[in-house]
Parts: sequence; C-alpha cells; structure tokens
Amino acid sequence: MNNKENIYALKPDFINLLYNDYLENYQNKKIKDFLIDINEKYGNDILSYCVPGDTKIFLDDEIRYVMNTTPNKYSKKQLYLWDYEYSKLIYTTNTNPGIYRFNTQNEKVPINTIQATDWRIWNYLSLFKLHKYVIKRWGESEDPVRIFIRKLGNGNFSRHSILRLYWTAEISNDINREKKLEFLETLWRDEDFMTQVTERSTANMKEQILYFLEFCSNPDNEIILFKTKSRKGYPIYREFIKLFLADSNISTISNCNKDEVFEILTENLNACL
Repeated sequence: MNNKENIYALKPDFINLLYNDYLENYQNKKIKDFLIDINEKYGNDILSYCVPGDTKIFLDDEIRYVMNTTPNKYSKKQLYLWDYEYSKLIYTTNTNPGIYRFNTQNEKVPINTIQATDWRIWNYLSLFKLHKYVIKRWGESEDPVRIFIRKLGNGNFSRHSILRLYWTAEISNDINREKKLEFLETLWRDEDFMTQVTERSTANMKEQILYFLEFCSNPDNEIILFKTKSRKGYPIYREFIKLFLADSNISTISNCNKDEVFEILTENLNACL
C-alpha cells in the first residue's frame, strides 16, 4: 500500500458547478445522496477537474483508509468524541503523519498557513478523497456547509466536515509542550463548546486561545465551566466565552501575556457565578 496520497485542489468553476447542482437538485435530500452521485459521475476522472500542478500536500494513506472505512462507534450525543479522535488523526505530529508536506530536509511537517487556507483542497477532501467518512459522519445532514467551502471564515472552520478537524488541532497545537495537542481534548469537551470558541473572532489569536484553553483545562475551572448551569439554564462556559469576547473588543488581549490573560479570565469566571 502506498503510504501517501496526493491532495489536489479542485478548480473553482467545478466547485461552483457542484454547489449549484446541490442547490438545484438536492433540496430536501441528504448529503449522502449528493456525495454518492458525484463520486459515481466524476470520481474516476477527478484529476480533470483539479487545478494542474502539485499542491505538495499529502494525506497518509493509512489515515485515509481508517477514516473512510471505520464504522462509527459513538452514540448521537457522543459524536464530538469521534471528531476529537479524528482531529488528532488528521493533524501532523512527531508520531502521526496526518495531512502533511515535506520540508527542505525531506521531513514530514504540518502544512503551512497558505496551504491550510486553500479552500480548494478542503473541498477536494470533503467531496471526493474523504467522502466516505463524510457520509458516515454527516450523511443525514442537508446543510451544504458540511461539504462546501466557498469562502473562508470562522464559521467554515467550525462547520466544514474536514476543515473543522484540522483547524481545531491547529489552534490547540502548543509547540512548547511535550504533548503538543494537550488542549485539543479541552476544545472538544463538547460540540457546543468547540463551536462557541472557534466561531468567534478570538479564535484568530493563537497564543491567547492557548492561554484560554489552558485556563479551561484546570480541573477546578473545568467543573465550574462544564458542569455548572447559569441562571439562564445553560452551561457557564457560554457566558464565560461571551465575556472573553467582550474583553477582546475593549482591551488589547492579543498583546497580553499569560498572567494578564489569566487575570482577565479569572475575573470573567467570577462574574459568571
């Protein structure tokens, strides 16, 4: 078995064609119906619909196989655990190849920012290369955002079937820690928490988000944030995140160090109680 799969970039016009096809012919149908049909129609000749040239991005073949063939073992309420598992699987680390490129020393390393923000490759992955996984995870959905990215934004990062897996690992990756994805588990504490964090503008502040996740991962804070209800009946973390976003708008959190961010977060947490 070849240990790597080339990742290609779909032509934008082809993505638009598929998107319009979905809107015109698959209303009130499931994503799985659309994915099955386009792979039967275009799958054998997919390179004809890709941008010429090499993206220099690869997907480990074993990981592709696992994602496309492994049955779901989680209940409907635990699907976020499946997402967490595959987020670790798709992201490149020292022990896991995931989606990667080669550096000048011919070593497997994470894709760079330019590659990671190329929406054409994420459409290729969700619509074709990893479509069997997408059918298992999102096949009953009717929401095209699960399979299409037409422009980049925080909503795409958290909702697209494949990009969400990569992006949550990317913003959780702390190169200064021995366990670099230590805070990924906190981010995937549940589906709603992940969405609340990644869809807000603060998600673009990598260093401060790591401080935020570290604060939330503290066992005492974790009990309050995830197991305590607010006066409105929802988990405390929702109000906590709103306060963090408000602080980011009125103070320069992007320039704050860890101690300063922790001080702000402690004040916010106390205000939620």
